Amino acid sequence: MKGRAKVRLGKNGVEEVLGLGSLFDFKKEGLENLKTELKASIKKGIKFAAEN
Repeated sequence: MKGRAKVRLGKNGVEEVLGLGSLFDFKKEGLENLKTELKASIKKGIKFAAEN
């Protein structure tokens, strides 16, 4: 299962992320770019929720 995260599920959903395994270089680069965008979106969402 290349490029898929394995997780351990419990009563309340995901309990542990077991990792992505090996990724191709272009996927690693895309993942790093996504992290930056995702962090910004999360920050924006938290700010919006706090203000509304």
